[in-house]
Amino acid sequence: MKLQELKLRTVRLPLIRPYVLSYRTFTEFEPIIVEVRDSDGRVGWGEGHISPGSSRETREGGWASAASMPQPSSTKTRRRPSPLPANSTDS
Repeated sequence: MKLQELKLRTVRLPLIRPYVLSYRTFTEFEPIIVEVRDSDGRVGWGEGHISPGSSRETREGGWASAASMPQPSSTKTRRRPSPLPANSTDS
């Protein structure tokens, strides 16, 4: 199996009820979504949620880290995501 393509996205998911923590109340979640496709056409998905305020990690830092991962060598046109756009739902 060879990885053919990686795509990163952000989505904004509004919550039905606020999610209340001791340090913050969330009214929406903004996970980073990754789509991976291999040379046989199989697709896999993953996600990561960064909870601002629970550590020094930021959404922008998480996006930069994910975007800096090596791209599949078999991909003819490399897809390098741009930095996390402010208030974006997809990139």
